[in-house]
Amino acid sequence: AKRSEREDTTPWRKKLISEKGKRSSKLMLWNCDLGVTSFLHARLHKFDIISICNTRLTTITTTNGHFPLASNRKENTLVFTQHEGEFYQYIPVMEETYNHLYEAMKKSGNRTQENRYYAEYMEWHRRNPQTPLATKTSLWLHKMSSSYGQDWIRGAIVATLVALFFYNILLITSGFDFGIAYLKSPHIEYHLGHFFLFILPIHRTNFLGFEMPDLALMVDFFARLAIGFMIYQTITAFRRFSKR
Repeated sequence: AKRSEREDTTPWRKKLISEKGKRSSKLMLWNCDLGVTSFLHARLHKFDIISICNTRLTTITTTNGHFPLASNRKENTLVFTQHEGEFYQYIPVMEETYNHLYEAMKKSGNRTQENRYYAEYMEWHRRNPQTPLATKTSLWLHKMSSSYGQDWIRGAIVATLVALFFYNILLITSGFDFGIAYLKSPHIEYHLGHFFLFILPIHRTNFLGFEMPDLALMVDFFARLAIGFMIYQTITAFRRFSKR
């Protein structure tokens, strides 16, 4: 019991469930090469526990039922290691296994599951303590902007919020004075039109009708980078089912 508690605190493992005193349905794939295997009409999501360890999955195919995504599941969970009757998520193994599942779906041409397993693979790669900080930062931005290329609507919403944030900072650094009296139709129309110009990363520095001060130019530079990144993430997520 003391050893299990100590392992729970490490970033590499996450205690999930104990077999002691509980009956559960399990699928165990340990130390095997499945070769070219098809899981036809298998309700894999019905298992309480699916444990995969040292098993080659790159040549399998699944139909109707697929291996569940572990990072977002709250009840039935996909796990990979076992110790003293308790199941754990071991991050490096989770990362490798979802990479195998991603490659398997890519080979079989199942674009929907390929994208889902790719996102899951990226999530576990981000959680891996051995992943460099620069890579973690890039993956975090990828996740927050479009859920690893899965959600273009989220990308569009985040892009709009980012643009609004930088546009307001730009106005403040350019000397605009806001107030209740400022919220009139001519002002709203002016900023609505210029906001859409601002979203274009190739807009001119005098798009507001005057040359911006140095601080506003610096804000504008970083805004172009952030908005351009978000536009790219949104388009990539929108085209996720397009042929590569």
